[in-house]
Amino acid sequence: MTMQVDLSKFRAALVAVKNQTKKPEADIVNRAMRDVAFRSASFTPKSTASSINSALGGKSGRVLAGLAAMACNKKFGMKKWTRVQHKEMMAKILKRRKSGIGALRAGWIPAIQALGGSYRGAKLASGSASKGTAKKATINNLVGVIKNAVFTRNNKGEKTGVGNIAVASDALGKAIRFVINDRQTYLDRKRGIVKVLKANSDK
Repeated sequence: MTMQVDLSKFRAALVAVKNQTKKPEADIVNRAMRDVAFRSASFTPKSTASSINSALGGKSGRVLAGLAAMACNKKFGMKKWTRVQHKEMMAKILKRRKSGIGALRAGWIPAIQALGGSYRGAKLASGSASKGTAKKATINNLVGVIKNAVFTRNNKGEKTGVGNIAVASDALGKAIRFVINDRQTYLDRKRGIVKVLKANSDK
């Protein structure tokens, strides 16, 4: 899945940095992308065991039971499964969901690493989170890619990508706004220094 984000202000901030500094364009883009990936991870909340239980129907386990029923129908045939098989399927789904705690945040880690960064305490288990990636911008192609490949399943058992997960989309948007503000602060500081130096040199 792909998250659609308005990048006009982001591009404008990077152009401003380019015009104010002598840094290579590719370096400016890649550093900004790395910061976005890192902040996206920081701003993505971890799931908790209690939130997972709540999403699966709480104590009643209604949602969990429904997911298990659909899984059993697919594996054994429509209503051709036993209560024991259904119970075992519920336990399997619950275990899988809980083992994925933090996976959404971890999905940003491969992108951070591909862009030359590191994430302290990163634990990247196998699965969809480990398939995230990033593509650096180059001198000849100033376009980069950040990919979080985490997927989960909705209450209907349908696979849904990270682009459909609100907290991930919110984290990405917040990360981009953070980097824009950071670059603006950097530019303001640099312009202030230049102004002071120029004023002193004129004396």
